Amino acid sequence: MALFRASTKITIGNGELASFWHDNWFGRGLLSLWAPNLFKIASRQNRTVAKEMSDNNWIRSVTTISTPTQLAQYLELWDIIQSITLIPEQPDSISWTLTSDATYSASAYNAQFFGGHARFHSTKI
Repeated sequence: MALFRASTKITIGNGELASFWHDNWFGRGLLSLWAPNLFKIASRQNRTVAKEMSDNNWIRSVTTISTPTQLAQYLELWDIIQSITLIPEQPDSISWTLTSDATYSASAYNAQFFGGHARFHSTKI
C-alpha cells in the first residue's frame, strides 16, 4: 500500500476517496510525511479529506501542539488548506505518477517487486 500511495496523486473533487494524512492530494506528497511532527500528534489519522475539511475538523485532531516545529507545520498546513475547495458533485480521481500517461499498467505492477527476492524452489537443489 505504501508504494501505491507514494506513486499516485489524487485530484480532489469531493474529498471522499482521499485519505487526509496518507494520500498525495495536496500537491506536496503524503501529508503524514510532509508534516511528520503534526501527524504524530493527530488523534484521527485515517479519515478522508472530506471529513477532515468539513468544519475544519482536522484542527480538532491536532490540539496537543507542544513544539515550535508542530506549530510551524500547523500554520503552513492551515495556509494550504485555505486554498483548497471541495467540489461536492465531482468524485476524486487517481492518477499514477510513474508512467508518462498516468495510468497503472502491468509494468507498474512489476515495479512493486523490484529488489525483491525470487521464490525459493527446492527442486532446483
